[in-house]
Amino acid sequence: AYQNSIRLDPQNYTYHYLLGVLYYNHGKHSEAIASYKMAIQYGKGEQVLFDNLALACMAAGRYSEARDVFKNEIKKAEKKDGVYNLIGLMHFNEQQLPDAIENYQKAIAINKDEPVYYTNLALAYRDSGKLAEAESAMKQAVQLNPSEENKQHLDQISDLISHESR
Repeated sequence: AYQNSIRLDPQNYTYHYLLGVLYYNHGKHSEAIASYKMAIQYGKGEQVLFDNLALACMAAGRYSEARDVFKNEIKKAEKKDGVYNLIGLMHFNEQQLPDAIENYQKAIAINKDEPVYYTNLALAYRDSGKLAEAESAMKQAVQLNPSEENKQHLDQISDLISHESR
């Protein structure tokens, strides 16, 4: 349906964006990237277009392309905290944990009320072996969002700490 809409109105960025979402959700990351690029070409610089392009690049393993998107996006993004979180996610996926931690901390410095930033920071600390810092960040995430998933992460980190102290 979106491809037909694009044929009728090829400069409507919304159709390109929605087609990109559809491709992404079906694991067709290269096609999603092409659709998001078209959406950006015809759009008005909406941050979600760049975020989704970067996520599709990461999912396709095209990290250098994702880095380029982030470099451009961070200069003009209104909500830089979300961009820093995504950059942190990219570094986390590449096991560049110090860089992930740095970017999650930047996101938190801008927006202290977003629990997912603390969860991501806690997981990066955990994988770095910094369990006390991981526990502290995860406690903050649980305080902001006492979801079952967050509580489970906190329990896992606490278990690691108790096993380490034996």
